[in-house]
Amino acid sequence: MSSLLKNYFGLIRRFIPKKEEGSSVGIDIGVSSCKIVELAREGDSFKVLHWAVQPVAGGDVEAAVRSLLNQVTSPVENVFTSVYGKGTLIRFIEMPRMNLEDLKASFAIEADKYFPFSQDQIYTDCFIIDPQGKSKKMRVMAAAVKKEMVGDRLKMFNALGYESDFIGLNAVALANTGSMLNCPDSDSEIVGILDVGETVSSFIVLMKGIPQFVRDISTGGRDLTKRIANAMALEFSEAERLKCNPGDRLSEIQGVCDSAFANLMQELRLSVDYFMNEHNQEINRLVLTGGASLMHGLAKHIESNLEIKVESWNPFEKLARADHLTAEELAQKSNRLAVALGLALYQYD
Repeated sequence: MSSLLKNYFGLIRRFIPKKEEGSSVGIDIGVSSCKIVELAREGDSFKVLHWAVQPVAGGDVEAAVRSLLNQVTSPVENVFTSVYGKGTLIRFIEMPRMNLEDLKASFAIEADKYFPFSQDQIYTDCFIIDPQGKSKKMRVMAAAVKKEMVGDRLKMFNALGYESDFIGLNAVALANTGSMLNCPDSDSEIVGILDVGETVSSFIVLMKGIPQFVRDISTGGRDLTKRIANAMALEFSEAERLKCNPGDRLSEIQGVCDSAFANLMQELRLSVDYFMNEHNQEINRLVLTGGASLMHGLAKHIESNLEIKVESWNPFEKLARADHLTAEELAQKSNRLAVALGLALYQYD
């Protein structure tokens, strides 16, 4: 299966020889935790060599990333990482048909026509959805990110003694995971992926393994935890525990989170309706991932509101793993690792 990003869709990729041998490292940098996945190619598939989730103590992201990089099994030369949230944007645009080189040149001088950012403030890149199409118009996925966000990432990795070969967007890394690993029936069905992250939830729709809709929703698990902590006068850590394991306080927790659920559902409903109106097709199923996706009752809430089949997604399910890794533990943490996995996969695009 051809990968989503075979046409170099990325925000910064240095011109270095592609290295198929050895391991690849992807790091997903969050507000309260950072995640790492180390992969190696094994035949036509991939093998998980290492994974870890590192809490960010006292806001020291650099220390968390350093700790993760010290754990990998092979020497690390380059790291694949990403940015997300405000200062990033993905759009789908209809344009006159042209080759990728001309398209990139066009965006290099006209990006401010498509993004609400000044041309000199952003990096842009683009991907042709239907490169083999015959019509005069073509559908393009375009991305923009503020240069200062990329600069901050590069500065941090340089301080740690590493180069970052690639800096992309969380949502696109997630789509890369779904495309390259064939997210449940994404070749034969229209599949939505909802990644409920710490501060942002990403919603992606794949058709034949290619993203046709991408949107970031400014609601995440951290919002839900704060609501629980404030309403029930709890420490943040205790509220986080109750969020996923409410026990006999389930009804109390659900009552507190109803308004937050309502906001997420409203934004998700708008996104689903927009996609259906734009493409005149329905989403067959929605898969959940992200650290907050484990919140009790969330899947059922989404399913009843959207009338779409909802299921959890373990992108590691069909991958081989190193002998010291257990399938059970990896499955338990898989919902937090989908973005890091998609980043590590970039080496093999």
